[in-house]
Amino acid sequence: MCPGDIPPYVLLVGDPERARHIAATELNTTTLRGSARYPAYVGFRNGVKIAVVAHGIGGTSLVTLLYDLFLCGGRRFIRIGSSSALIERANIGDVLVWDGAYNCDGVSTLFGVGDGQIVLATRTVSGMLRDVAEEREVPCHFGVGVTTNDFMYGQARPGLIGTVSSHIEARHQRHLEQGVIGYEMELSALFACCQAHEGLDPLNTGTPWRLEYGGVTAVFANRRKPNAPLREGAGVQHAIRIAVQAMMELHWAEPMEGALTK
Repeated sequence: MCPGDIPPYVLLVGDPERARHIAATELNTTTLRGSARYPAYVGFRNGVKIAVVAHGIGGTSLVTLLYDLFLCGGRRFIRIGSSSALIERANIGDVLVWDGAYNCDGVSTLFGVGDGQIVLATRTVSGMLRDVAEEREVPCHFGVGVTTNDFMYGQARPGLIGTVSSHIEARHQRHLEQGVIGYEMELSALFACCQAHEGLDPLNTGTPWRLEYGGVTAVFANRRKPNAPLREGAGVQHAIRIAVQAMMELHWAEPMEGALTK
């Protein structure tokens, strides 16, 4: 990818198949850009140019991609993902809107966010995601969650070993007591990386980068409801449509330069 290949508005997903699905159903395109590792699609929604890019699993993979997206034109990012809820009221298939995330990802510390500290989403983005979810009457929960560097042991699951370290278990109990909304694996890295690059102008264009970022995730499981079965894919379509509509609403409220229209 080269400068100008990516429009300002970028939807981020982990799964390449999910990126292809969003491109085909929401952006009316199947034209693949980017690399095999990071497939990217650029299409139009009501005349507004939007990219959807797959970043793989975990904060390290996402951050590696973000460097290229910044240089190629990405400025407003919404990640669509999956999560395990940590609040009793959330049901499988609901969605979570992330106002911020605790950094337990092993990556955000590179950008000055201490381990266990909260890094916040852009308020306008998280606020718009909230508004759209409420308008669409989708069961949705808002707040601060936890980003981990591992799906199993980092989220206090015993896994194949059969035990959880005392440090991780204590952290898990603390998060339950604090009322955090859920676990996932990328958002604190997204927020921290964007914050660190806000205002830079490495290409000497005379226009410092203005970056905005947020995230919405589907609830596949609820750790407070151990008898509720894991349902991969539950709520994903809700999360996708919330993210796409929020990106459009943000454009209409405050368009960014380079959001080319048909």
